[in-house]
Amino acid sequence: MVCAGRCRPGPRALFVDPFIGDWDGMDYTILSLAGYPSSMALGRNLFIFGNHALYQIAHAIFNVQPEHAYLIFKYAVVAQAPLAVVACWVLARDFSKSIHAATLAALFLVCSPVFVLYGGQVMTDVPSVLLLAVALLVHYRGVQQERVWLVIAGAALLGLGVNLRETMGFYAPWLAVAPFVCGWKLQRRQIFVVAISCLVFFSALRPGLRFGLLLTPTIAGFGLAGANRCCRKTARHPVTLQSLRPYLGYFFVSAPLLLLSLPFALWSEWRERRLSPLLLLADDGSAV
Repeated sequence: MVCAGRCRPGPRALFVDPFIGDWDGMDYTILSLAGYPSSMALGRNLFIFGNHALYQIAHAIFNVQPEHAYLIFKYAVVAQAPLAVVACWVLARDFSKSIHAATLAALFLVCSPVFVLYGGQVMTDVPSVLLLAVALLVHYRGVQQERVWLVIAGAALLGLGVNLRETMGFYAPWLAVAPFVCGWKLQRRQIFVVAISCLVFFSALRPGLRFGLLLTPTIAGFGLAGANRCCRKTARHPVTLQSLRPYLGYFFVSAPLLLLSLPFALWSEWRERRLSPLLLLADDGSAV
């Protein structure tokens, strides 16, 4: 834990935007004040209504006015940044069984330009990293220790995180595959626990899906219009192997050290341990 503490993102103080940030940050701020879900994907309800609750508390206790609400939302994200680094360090330590590997993983996160920049804005990136790391850590420890309540709790946190940032849903296969990669047998009890954890995951993300899309016609309309635009753009610009160029370029800008080291790390892990929990998690994360 000492190593994780030393990896806290010190440069963030130099990059904290004195304003709300980009357009998404302004959108989140306005919607958080109104207590209304975003038009992005499933509504980002956990982020929006979490910020709304923070503002209501600050307004009631300290009489914070709406024009200063963005400072509450901004510095709530700033406060979560070092917690995200610590959570990722602990997660990497549990998977790798190595303090050095965990510290290197934390450094990869700290040196990510996106993490540094968005760690000082009203954005969902840093909170989603924190919640994802905690959810995977709780679930993995539950699988390792065969504690059903931890497995269920991890699945619930992961499903809840989909209401924070939808890409967390791509880790759903982890819930179904990881226990058996970690040594669970295909027995009735183990299969039942895995099935319940998947059910809890989908139940946890359901409120956001129902509230964000089914009970809000405006957002549903935006979603359908966006889907139609995506179909037209896909027809005009079909997805080919050349489409990987901008993706890899963005990957490099977001996490240059990770992109350069990931292929070698995947090959080394496969050569030494074949399909391990660490390799499974890395493959799942790479797909995201």
